[in-house]
Amino acid sequence: MAKAFKQSRVETDNTTTPREKSFFDLREGEDWLDAWERERNKSRPVLRTIRQLIKALGGREAAITFARNAQSVDNWLTCGSITPGWHWRLEKEMQCRGFELHPRVFGF
Repeated sequence: MAKAFKQSRVETDNTTTPREKSFFDLREGEDWLDAWERERNKSRPVLRTIRQLIKALGGREAAITFARNAQSVDNWLTCGSITPGWHWRLEKEMQCRGFELHPRVFGF
């Protein structure tokens, strides 16, 4: 019985087509976590303006709900930058939603 199983496995291996390259095909000196980060960052849209950030949050009302303060959101828009107290929270929220934030959003 084991012999028949081994033979059928060999036959199926010969008929498979070559697989496409994936992030599991590591580059020289790269570990799996680096490869995963490289692949993940490749497909994320980058938000470059505060207006794009607010739109990604779901609009002005959703941004106010996230910030729990309408004045903060209005200040972001009028000043053209986001105060440092919000940087980490916004970065993490946008990562969870599948976006990358450009440093320009934070005024850098």
